[in-house]
Amino acid sequence: MELRLLPAAIAIVVGVAALVTWKFASDRTATLSRMSLGICLAALPAGLAFGLLAVFAPPPRTVAPGEAAAPKRPLPPPGDHPAGPLAPGAKVPPLEVEGWLNGTPSPPGVNPPRLTLVDLWSDWCPGCRATAPGLVEVYHKYKDRQVAFVSVTSMTRLATENFVRSFAVPWPCAYRATSLTLARFGAFNPDSAMREYEVKVTFYLVVADERVLWNDGSARHRHQSPDLVLQELEDQIERALAVSSSNGVKDGKQSSK
Repeated sequence: MELRLLPAAIAIVVGVAALVTWKFASDRTATLSRMSLGICLAALPAGLAFGLLAVFAPPPRTVAPGEAAAPKRPLPPPGDHPAGPLAPGAKVPPLEVEGWLNGTPSPPGVNPPRLTLVDLWSDWCPGCRATAPGLVEVYHKYKDRQVAFVSVTSMTRLATENFVRSFAVPWPCAYRATSLTLARFGAFNPDSAMREYEVKVTFYLVVADERVLWNDGSARHRHQSPDLVLQELEDQIERALAVSSSNGVKDGKQSSK
C-alpha cells in the first residue's frame, strides 16, 4: 500500500472499530457507546477524505536516479557589466561555453567574414522559435556573401540539440554559455527565476574586426513581431554589405583599383 494511503487506512480502521464497539455495546456501557459513535462519525469521513486526496492529488515531485535536480536561480556574475545590449563600436567579448554543435566558429582574426550574426537565444523564448525558420532562410541567402552565423545559449546540450534538429540549424551553436558571457554581452537577466532563463535574447551584427555594428535591442525578448525582427535584420545586413562593397571589399576579397 502506498504511504499516501496510510492515513486513510488508519482512519477507516479506527472508524470501523468504533462502529463495531457502538453496535455491540450494552446499555450498561452507555458512555462507551456514545464515545464509540462519536469516533466512528469522525473517523470514517476523515478516512474517506484522506483516501480521495491520496488518489486524486498530484504526487510530490521527486528526482529519479540519474536525473538532474531542478535548475537553481542564477547569480549575477561579479563586476560591472552593461545593463543593455552592447552599443555599436563595442568590442565583442570572448565566448565562454561548455561546448559546440555543428563545429566551431573561426578563431578571431582567422579568415574573418565580412559580417557575423551572433544570436543569443533560449529555447523558452517564443520569439526564438517563431523566427528560427526565417533565420535559417536568411543564413542560406547570405552565407555565400561572407556572412557567418553563430548561436549562443545557456541551455543544456540536449535542449540545444533538440532545437537545432527541429529547425535544421546548420551553423555553429554553443550551449551552456556562462553567466559571465551573457553579462559581458549585456544579455544577463537579473530577474530570471532559474538557470537557463537568464538570457535576454539578442541579435548582434559584428564586423570583421570583432566590433558590434548593430543590435536588435532584444526585440524577441520584447515580443516584437517575428516578421519585423527578420526584416530589420536583413535590412541591416544589406546596408552593411553595401558599405563594405563601396569600401573596396567584395565577397570577402579586396577589389583591385
